[in-house]
Amino acid sequence: MITAKHYKSHVMQYLTNILNGDAENFSKFDTHSLGVISKIKQCLEQCQNFAVEDSGRILNAGWGQLTNDAKLPFPAISIEYFNPDKTQLNKHFILATQLPNELQIYSFFALSNNQWHLSPISGVLSINKNIKKSYLNGDISHKTLIPWMMKELDSEIIDMITALSTIDMSVVLELMEALICRNVYIETLEKGEHKKKNERRIKQGKIPLYETKILVVNPAYKEIDKTDLGGTHASPRQHLRRGHIRRYATYSVWINNTVVGKAENGIITKSYDVKGETK
Repeated sequence: MITAKHYKSHVMQYLTNILNGDAENFSKFDTHSLGVISKIKQCLEQCQNFAVEDSGRILNAGWGQLTNDAKLPFPAISIEYFNPDKTQLNKHFILATQLPNELQIYSFFALSNNQWHLSPISGVLSINKNIKKSYLNGDISHKTLIPWMMKELDSEIIDMITALSTIDMSVVLELMEALICRNVYIETLEKGEHKKKNERRIKQGKIPLYETKILVVNPAYKEIDKTDLGGTHASPRQHLRRGHIRRYATYSVWINNTVVGKAENGIITKSYDVKGETK
């Protein structure tokens, strides 16, 4: 299920308000902070936006094939998702940028009053070695973007936003892994409005809308690589096989949740918490 909708539009309005000087407490943003915000806004104006399943989970799989050669599908992307498990910070928006030797993550969050904020902390993951190992080893550094904001937020929120960049990094990596699969492709969920229509919306006090993409799995994709991976599954008991990435020698495909095996050989009952299931 994809709950997130038009998060990018709201974030862009938030950034525009700051740069126009009409955001609350605007005077607290120093020249450096305004420069950072201006660059982020420029990047968001040009990058492709993705909406992903609630909780940010895409394929429920690890990042087994992500190496230092893995890259974002574009120089920069934005991702929006809703996290139903959180009572605060449940609306997430990410800007991910690809640099020569690192991935940088800028996180945005909405508080309970639906007011968006740029996290004063960005996450940086070095990609001069295997990305999966780097992430799992905790090789994520954090840069302070807006120092004064750290003093304004209470300790609970600070702890949450510090963890936020690490969580959002995981969402970005999972999207990258999904795009490795041959049967996963990009589809337009919602087309951006024409420039003149958006200009009209702005004059009417409405926020502009941006084109949004989603990832779609083609379940009819025919597997052609019959490489023997070893093991045996002769006449298994019937059970639910959780969705997973099937990796071959030269490529990967995503396999949806499915019931396999023969009922006459017995039935295995499993309880799965399958989040972000792709249908």
